[in-house]
Amino acid sequence: MTTLNDADLTIEINEERLSYYPGDQLQGHLQLRLTKDSPIGKVSVRLSGCTKWKIVQSNGQSTSTFRGRAELFSDERILHDDHYKHKCSVIKWPFEFRIPDVVNLSNVGTKWNRRDGFLTTDDKQAHPLPPSFKFADSRTGKRWHAFTAYVIEATVIEPEDRKILKPKTKRLVKAIRVLPRPTPESIDVNDPRQRRGSLETFTIRTLRLLPEHAKSLSIMQRTKSLSSPANLPRFTFDIDVSYPSIIQAYHPTVLPFVVAASARTDADLTTIQPDMRSFYRYPSLMVRHLKLSLQANTDCRCPSILSDTYAGTVHDITLVDRHFSHMPLMVRSLAWDQKNEREDDTPSFINFGKECNIVVTRDSRDHSKNGKMAKSTQESPPVQTFISPSFTTYNISRRYYLAWSVEFECAGEKVMLKGRSSEEVTVLGPAASESGDLLPDDALWNAVPGDDGGGDDEEVSRRPSNRDTLPAYSILPDSGTSTIESGPARSAGKGR
Repeated sequence: MTTLNDADLTIEINEERLSYYPGDQLQGHLQLRLTKDSPIGKVSVRLSGCTKWKIVQSNGQSTSTFRGRAELFSDERILHDDHYKHKCSVIKWPFEFRIPDVVNLSNVGTKWNRRDGFLTTDDKQAHPLPPSFKFADSRTGKRWHAFTAYVIEATVIEPEDRKILKPKTKRLVKAIRVLPRPTPESIDVNDPRQRRGSLETFTIRTLRLLPEHAKSLSIMQRTKSLSSPANLPRFTFDIDVSYPSIIQAYHPTVLPFVVAASARTDADLTTIQPDMRSFYRYPSLMVRHLKLSLQANTDCRCPSILSDTYAGTVHDITLVDRHFSHMPLMVRSLAWDQKNEREDDTPSFINFGKECNIVVTRDSRDHSKNGKMAKSTQESPPVQTFISPSFTTYNISRRYYLAWSVEFECAGEKVMLKGRSSEEVTVLGPAASESGDLLPDDALWNAVPGDDGGGDDEEVSRRPSNRDTLPAYSILPDSGTSTIESGPARSAGKGR
């Protein structure tokens, strides 16, 4: 008996691209290659998007599985519907879709309550589509899988007749990558409206703040310092950190991360006097180490009868991790600010973005080639290091925060500055004027739903196209077969 097992189903997209944007038109055709005469009943194609996650948690001999899913939209076309047997041939059915701009609330289905960090169906607001996304992590004994997937799903079903067996079904799922529509030009990284700041105060007490003891201390002086710390010279200063609130991948300029220091000159805070011969200078800070990273927060939730199940994880994407042999930072004061000249070129602030050439691409790497660096430290994050644009959906959210750790030395004392952005840092995709790709090559096809297949009567195929050379060709019929071009598709109404 001839069945659809002998047929070859493919999905071809005209002028296929690596990424698509909301509002884009998708044109293509389904191609069914029959090697034998086969009955064909219904042929349909559907464009859909969904956010989905699963977490498997093992505790001794028991295993718990949690799932959450939200449909973003669904649009189906009926390409063929009859009960005829087709001869050995190559049949093509054209189709056309438009990727929607916003989520279709009628497809979401499940009611999502209000919760910080997630969207809710209560506001009835049209939200933009999230980007294609894939996340996996198994660091804490839990196996995480979360993704946003956009797929074209083709289905061919045998005619329904009076057979005992159910009609054979053949499915093919082809994923497409959808990203937020890029900005026309790169954002202005120097826009003060897109800058945030953090200020922290430090106080050091040591005899080495005095000029006569600046180089070293004797054993007696060290003993005296330990026994009478209240009598030691005191130096209080602020360290100000300025960082961007918006980060755009593949930006043509470096990421501006600026650090400055200023003295607190109140008599009860600072007891030392600046060196009058050096234009009111206080002791400089020597930068010894810098680590700057993006903290990626991936949060998920699954609705249940009593209460929603929530889960989340954080991992660091290291942007720079450097040790410095000589990186001085002048501590400014009001008296120093009143001077227009300095004796040397010690900077009053450091833009580590320029010093370390900090750029944001899809891979988090330290690109620094500065000769002032003594050595570098490369740390491998425990999960994927690709950077997805920030997004929030009903059950998955991806948010970022900047975190830093800077080690200074002043008068022989170590000063450790650690901080984290107080607000979320928005990550944007590349501008239209820049070239770049946020997601790794395998993220597209790994985001195809893997557990939505049918039963024994259904064949599910997943065929990634060649990632290096996107198909821009048409398949010619083999010798002895004929090519049949079908008519235009008709809509199946609102998606399911």
